[in-house]
Amino acid sequence: MNDLHEKSEYLFQYFQITNEQRELIACSKDADYLHRLSMFCAIHERLTIIFNDEESIKNWLHKNNRYFDDRSALSVILESKNGLLRVLQLLQNFGVV
Repeated sequence: MNDLHEKSEYLFQYFQITNEQRELIACSKDADYLHRLSMFCAIHERLTIIFNDEESIKNWLHKNNRYFDDRSALSVILESKNGLLRVLQLLQNFGVV
């Protein structure tokens, strides 16, 4: 658990995720806590495959996207428990978006 927790903490800082957003993403009171952290880490891993520069990787989460009705991936992640899965599936299915 420590490795996953440390990696997710690093990524929260990397993507400039606020404390309030961290709580919504991780749902630390939820039984799916580790699964949600794993999905967040998988999103980052997929982005590193798709993009070859740090700036694009960092910005993608915050940038409006046509596949999310011109909302950011972060807003989709924060709006529901299924948001992480929705974003991850998009990255896995479509590659560059």
